[in-house]
Amino acid sequence: MSESAFNAPHIYFFSEVWLDPLLQFREEVLPVFEKHFNLRPSINDFLIKAVALNIADFPMLNSQLKGEEIHIMPEINIGLAVAMPEGLIVLAIPCADRAGLVEIIRHRADLVARAREGKLTLQEIERGTFTISSLAQYDITHFTAILNPPQSGILSVGKTDEKVVLVEGQVRVRRITRLGLSVDHRIVDGVTAADFLQHLKLKLERPASTFMSL
Repeated sequence: MSESAFNAPHIYFFSEVWLDPLLQFREEVLPVFEKHFNLRPSINDFLIKAVALNIADFPMLNSQLKGEEIHIMPEINIGLAVAMPEGLIVLAIPCADRAGLVEIIRHRADLVARAREGKLTLQEIERGTFTISSLAQYDITHFTAILNPPQSGILSVGKTDEKVVLVEGQVRVRRITRLGLSVDHRIVDGVTAADFLQHLKLKLERPASTFMSL
């Protein structure tokens, strides 16, 4: 990733996402996943799916610069950065836009388990076309992520926090997280990046319409 920090001109965008609807939705569907599939979906699983669906509408975020030409990748393979004793590894969920949530959960769990055993193939590490880097388990509100070359975008995820807000004149406490989007400015312009992040925010804040049929 240090290579991209020097070669790719990064630009950064940040947005707060209201998490209460997604957290509530997860609690509502959790018994179904446990009963029928013996699975427990994590917030990362929903995030992987939402990002993949969003990228389908913004293909420049799924492109790579090869020489002087921009190539849009034929598959949307979402990489998830995972910390291992030997360093950071990016595990890629293939065709995440077409995969159902059950498939994503199983694939993610299998990749993480085999990564800890050192049994991943090179393809499973290198096939990602867009990366998610989450530090939600730490006391980190937000951060800027370095691109994973030759990808054109990476999403950073901070911890879940509580924030006092005014809603129609009433004081409310909402659980929020902060997303950061880093893009290669040679490929993705500022308007496209901002639009991508805005639409991703809406997908996560309206989970019933985003995930109910998946």
